[in-house]
Amino acid sequence: MAYLLIVSAIESVAQHAIKRDKVRKVHPNEDAWSSRAQHDQEFSQLLKAYREARGQNQYLKERYVEFINTFAPASDWEKVVSHPLQDLADYVRDISPTHGMDHVVEKHWFEKYPADLSNKEIGTILSDSYTHRSCFIHRGEQPPHREPTSFNRFFQEFLDYDGTAIIKQLLPNYDLLFGIAQCSIRNWMDSI
Repeated sequence: MAYLLIVSAIESVAQHAIKRDKVRKVHPNEDAWSSRAQHDQEFSQLLKAYREARGQNQYLKERYVEFINTFAPASDWEKVVSHPLQDLADYVRDISPTHGMDHVVEKHWFEKYPADLSNKEIGTILSDSYTHRSCFIHRGEQPPHREPTSFNRFFQEFLDYDGTAIIKQLLPNYDLLFGIAQCSIRNWMDSI
């Protein structure tokens, strides 16, 4: 439920911040279709129906992803999200400076950080977070997140077996989504 509320908050603001035409997609063959429609009445009707259907698309997922990329880009996520054990490490450092716990909050070999991922991978992770929210709302499907609290700073790794292969998916953890929501909405408000 918490993931749903965070994604929904971002989506609501994204609809105001990112205009539909900014992310609207035009099929690469549409010019050729227009030429054909001039000489073919049935094809013209089909093209008209396609354009009407496309006009109903609000591009909510695309606006959501664009909003995050604009107002809370992945390059800022390390500033936005602290390590889940950072408070403990700071406390130990305060009471015993010689016995610090900085090694606990440093990046470990098994952790993924935003800098380790390509822009395409980041886009997929964000897009998938919106899809999980939509599937939960419209179909009642549970999102794949398994642990409410993650000890990894940014992501949860989800493994599933589809009957033929193991599916590996990187999911934003709660702290990352919450940080993205705070940062993106605040940055958007500062920009208006």
